[in-house]
Amino acid sequence: MLIYTNVDMQIIYIIIGGSLVFGSMLVIGLPALIMRSRLVQDFKQNVLVDYLAEHIEGCQLEPKRGFEKDEVFAAGFIRKGNRFRFHDYMQGTIDGVDFESADVYSAQKTDKNTNVRFKGRLFIFDFHKKSEDAVLVLEDYKPQDELDYEQVDFASVEFNEKFNVYTTNRHTVYYILPPHFMKALFRIEKHPGNIGFAFRDGKLYLAIHTGRKTFSFKDLDKEGLDKLETFKEDVRAMYDLVDDLKLNRNIT
Repeated sequence: MLIYTNVDMQIIYIIIGGSLVFGSMLVIGLPALIMRSRLVQDFKQNVLVDYLAEHIEGCQLEPKRGFEKDEVFAAGFIRKGNRFRFHDYMQGTIDGVDFESADVYSAQKTDKNTNVRFKGRLFIFDFHKKSEDAVLVLEDYKPQDELDYEQVDFASVEFNEKFNVYTTNRHTVYYILPPHFMKALFRIEKHPGNIGFAFRDGKLYLAIHTGRKTFSFKDLDKEGLDKLETFKEDVRAMYDLVDDLKLNRNIT
């Protein structure tokens, strides 16, 4: 037997409404499209915020806000382009750890084509290991800033095959990445998309190139309750991240 919370029921109503609007678009065109756009915004600003607030302390969701360019490229591995967009900024606290998150789009556009360099979600967590050095753990990315990095290999062949590790100080990298931490990175890496981590300036940057918007509702009428389950899985994944990486522990 399925049991739904009040927020779940609100989501169901929005989904049903989305289906009706989708059907009406075939008949009355643009007015229905505008109505659908307003429906999506209402979903984000009310229903989705309420759901997230039940699970994330102090959660705020601002669909039209995002990170500034400098904040995004401070990660050190997201490639710059001449096109930059952001949306669906979120902040809150998970298990005592403050975080910010937003969708980011970076691309290089010419007259002939558009080269998408990053399209996905960026998270910035407070990281309790303070260091003046930088450590990048990258799946397929490369360092993009001007720091003097060296690449470091570990005893684990499996880890070296999956990640490339760059650091400005090879002694720091072993402090930042003890064995249990490396195992946690493996678990997080199973998330769909190209993943990159950066540890610098007391923060952990996690970027996931998914090729899509996180809270996209163009198929809201088709996906139904599967969308609700996706939200729940994303929230659980954030809790797992904090727990796996021990971000809620002060480490000296």
